[in-house]
Amino acid sequence: MKTILKKGTVLLLAAALLAGLLVPARSVSAAASTGRSDHYIVEAEDAAAVFDNWPKAPEVIAESAILLELNTGIVLYGKNIEKQMHPASLTKILTALVAIEAFGDLNTVITISHNAVTDLAPGGYMEGYPEGETMTVEDALYALCLESVNQIAYTLAEAISGSMKSFVDRRLNPRAWQIGANDTQFTNPHGLDDAHHLTTALDLAKIFWTAIENDTYRRIAGTPSHTISQKLTKAEKIDCSHTVLQLHPESPYYDRRVLVGKTGTEDLAGHCLAVYASDPNIDVICIVLNSDSKEHAAADTNALLNYAFDNFTLVGLPVQAGAVVRETRAVDGTEREIEYTVGWPDTVTQINKALIPTSLLRTGGWNDFLRKTGSGESGDTYELVYTFGGYELVRYPITVTYMSDAPTVPPTEPPTQPPTEPQVPPTEPPTEPQVPPTEPEPPTQPPTEAVQPSTQAPTEAPTQAPTQAPTQAPTQAPTQPPTQTATEAATQPAHTDPDKVSVPVQAWIVIALLGILLALAVILILMLAGENKRLREYLRKSFQMEEQSAGQTEGKDSPEEEE
Repeated sequence: MKTILKKGTVLLLAAALLAGLLVPARSVSAAASTGRSDHYIVEAEDAAAVFDNWPKAPEVIAESAILLELNTGIVLYGKNIEKQMHPASLTKILTALVAIEAFGDLNTVITISHNAVTDLAPGGYMEGYPEGETMTVEDALYALCLESVNQIAYTLAEAISGSMKSFVDRRLNPRAWQIGANDTQFTNPHGLDDAHHLTTALDLAKIFWTAIENDTYRRIAGTPSHTISQKLTKAEKIDCSHTVLQLHPESPYYDRRVLVGKTGTEDLAGHCLAVYASDPNIDVICIVLNSDSKEHAAADTNALLNYAFDNFTLVGLPVQAGAVVRETRAVDGTEREIEYTVGWPDTVTQINKALIPTSLLRTGGWNDFLRKTGSGESGDTYELVYTFGGYELVRYPITVTYMSDAPTVPPTEPPTQPPTEPQVPPTEPPTEPQVPPTEPEPPTQPPTEAVQPSTQAPTEAPTQAPTQAPTQAPTQAPTQPPTQTATEAATQPAHTDPDKVSVPVQAWIVIALLGILLALAVILILMLAGENKRLREYLRKSFQMEEQSAGQTEGKDSPEEEE
């Protein structure tokens, strides 16, 4: 058997034992979990080699079979999965997918052609779909997927590419190879026997996996029955019933977990069956080829589905790819602080769950350790290894971006002793004006972002609370422990609140200004009073001088006084 995953990379394959997100509610019409988008596949024997107690699979009658878990890409069971086989009508899975992708409007009306009716192998024509009958592409897809009508496959091929051969050469095979079905070579769109019409169980699993990722295909191919009544020209209605027994509750092979399926039967191909099944735990594709009867094909399928759902469980990983982790752990026997980025090999992507045998759940949970992978001039390289129940399931290659000796006392712990003599804050405002501290006033609002607890071990002691207390005793805040948060610092006693500190200061400023204004008023009054006194003295002296001057003048000018 060809190896999809090279031997000797058991842990790389173990990394592929991881899965995508689960969908708790399952229905065909709703978006179902269809597994990892990269379609990475791990061979059955490689997956089983990881565990000593890998569950034993049932015996299968079919010549070839595959059971594929979609979230991890693990082949839970494989039998001749790379042997080329005749697929019969399982070919129509790819024909339907190509038709859905080719037609932009599924309401397009098509007509069953003359070639579609006459150019079929004996026994290939199905009653109820005559030449000239018309229907929409969507109704044609119901007829194709549920009742496996060969002339519908032929008609769709002609409508898309003009001829069946052109459709096969330009559409069908190239799409198969694009999906990765490289051992597939189709010669027609319906799957009627042809010696050169070949594929493998593994290739069909890839094709079916791609098809169920298409919402339209999953909706149509998962419908148990459908009635065609529109655009018909030769019949009033056509009732379609699904040929997959697991989709019919009245069938003894009914399985409620089966959401989509396709049957196929031909002389060279035998009885073939493909189903997609899901429950809240895992999602699987099961394909059996060349069974000796329809009932045995159904029984083999149900046995494999029960094997998958009863024996395997998905568990979430403790750390995701791309995560940046900073922690203290033992490295080469020494406790060190390390910071690293979790990485993955290029071939393993988009996975965050591991598939384990359900019995392993009783043994415990995840454990991890660091393993040195090399050393050089640029430093040592490590990988983070996770185990479950003693089995190494995941190896994370890590890129170390910081590494140092761990502190002797974990900085995240609070001091062992409180401050010796905490100062009691004053209960009443001071009676005398206080001199504002020389240091900047604390912010009027607490920090907008609270200090977040970190899962990474810090290298320095936690930062002090943002509020700095004044140096004078009456207004000094009590010393806070290092674990004080910014919010606690903002709710200190009244003397540390900036708004409350500003009230007495403003009062004293107002009183001082009033005192200054009163003093100025008194000085002005006194000045005015002094000026008034000097004015009266000046007027009095001036009046006396005028009187004396007037008296002297009168004495000189009077003749009578001179005689």
